[in-house]
Amino acid sequence: MNLFQAIETRYSHKETFLPNPIPLADLQRIAHSGLAAPSGDNSQQVKLVILPDRAAVEPFYGIHQNKALQTATALGYASLWLDSPFFDEGKQQAALALLNAPKTCHLYALLPVGLPNGEGTRREKLPYEERLFYGKF
Repeated sequence: MNLFQAIETRYSHKETFLPNPIPLADLQRIAHSGLAAPSGDNSQQVKLVILPDRAAVEPFYGIHQNKALQTATALGYASLWLDSPFFDEGKQQAALALLNAPKTCHLYALLPVGLPNGEGTRREKLPYEERLFYGKF
């Protein structure tokens, strides 16, 4: 799958995943792609934590009930950006404690990655003509 196909087919998978473990090499490849993205003034402040197996992930189920990236899509996986739990300061602190993260860190999102258990629901996107402008709004 090329980059444009991965961008066009990626969606937020909000259904369940198959129980199959994801090879660590694939998780590392996905993380590497995310860290390769540019950052303002090359600050490279984003840090990623890979939770390599179900035992590492399960403690987070109490923080966010959803048990259920272009690189993930290109590798045949589905993913979802989960940021809303961390708007709550209590959940933020609980997650940081689970990760043994320094108090100076701020957790922005969890990105569960897995093999989708069937076709996921895809929301319809607005036509590009309603969202793309030239020269002015």
